[in-house]
Amino acid sequence: MVISNKSMEEHSVRQGFDSVTDLGFKNLVVGGCSFTYTSGGGPPVSWPYYFRDLASIQKVFSCAIPGAGNYFISQSIIWGLETKKLPPDQTLVVVMWSGHDREDEIFSRETIDNNSNYVYQFTDNVCHGLTGGSTRDGDGNTRWFGYRDIHKFKNFESRAIENAIWKIQLKRYLDGCGYQSIFVDFLDPAIPNRSNNFDIVKFLPDTIKATYNLIMDPVQDIYSFCIKRMLLSKDDFHPSPDGNLAWTREVLLPYCRNKFNKQ
Repeated sequence: MVISNKSMEEHSVRQGFDSVTDLGFKNLVVGGCSFTYTSGGGPPVSWPYYFRDLASIQKVFSCAIPGAGNYFISQSIIWGLETKKLPPDQTLVVVMWSGHDREDEIFSRETIDNNSNYVYQFTDNVCHGLTGGSTRDGDGNTRWFGYRDIHKFKNFESRAIENAIWKIQLKRYLDGCGYQSIFVDFLDPAIPNRSNNFDIVKFLPDTIKATYNLIMDPVQDIYSFCIKRMLLSKDDFHPSPDGNLAWTREVLLPYCRNKFNKQ
């Protein structure tokens, strides 16, 4: 069964945690992969929804989808904000970037494999096509076989450049529109893990390295945090619900409080 996520969906189910601070935002927009996504049908157990409650935010608008790469993360947030027209002075954007080895494209709806697990719809007729993330071989959620060969035509340097462009592009867009934003990584590739992610900084020209380091917030990634606290899920990769909550309380929230000068 295909689970579809419409363009920047609003999620209103709450966990009921008491707020510990008020960051002054009404809306939280998030982008990411399965480390950010939460499925419907029950109380959400991923960090955006804990963060919403703890930081006195009213609504979460999510662009996240399992298996997403950084091209999709960048483009879906831009599309979502242009579609929803959320006021910049009331909206915080937090992006949890995914693996630099992943491939994404924007496809017509009829090319999507009906046996795929997840589909993100920009419109009724336009969808996100992906390779399937770090652990799935083959063609992802589309019927296009090009994904099997595309890895032959890219190296670490080309992937580093394209990922840097997507991140810088989104940051410049958000700044230009007046949105406050936080950029974090889903994991530190220096920490042993089962993904094929890698550190793109070593492959960038020096001037781009400086720009890249400026746009990324110095926030500990949720994966290494959960490794050290033994708070991973049974799959030994994704953060558990307790891991999501602890990282939000102890890492993300204090950083945002300091950044936005809130008590």
